[in-house]
Amino acid sequence: MAIVLYDIFYVDVEVFILSFLIGFVGESNSSEFEESHRLNTLLMIRAVS
Repeated sequence: MAIVLYDIFYVDVEVFILSFLIGFVGESNSSEFEESHRLNTLLMIRAVS
C-alpha cells in the first residue's frame, strides 16, 4: 500500500515538474494537463484503497 502511494506520489511530482517546464516554455495546455492528471491520480488512489 505504502509502495503504491509512493509510486503515485513520485509520478505526480515528475509530471508536476514536467508540466512546470512546459508551462515555463509557454505552453498553455500545461494547467489542463496537470488538472486531468490530478483527477486520474485521485481516482487511482480511490481504486487502490
